[in-house]
Amino acid sequence: MMPFHFGGILQLVILGLIVYFTVRMFRKPTSAAGPDSAEATLRERFAMGEIDAQTYESMRKELRK
Repeated sequence: MMPFHFGGILQLVILGLIVYFTVRMFRKPTSAAGPDSAEATLRERFAMGEIDAQTYESMRKELRK
């Protein structure tokens, strides 16, 4: 004998779907791994001012080796 009625199981499924989609909506999207992803990250860091132009160029050259 099952301790839950069909309605209780349905409520758990709906609650689980709500939690799943809420977490999925607020999670930061992952970027595709590839050779360009490192350069994209480097461009973002330069654009935000985390690194200067000289550091950007030297790191970019190093990535392209």
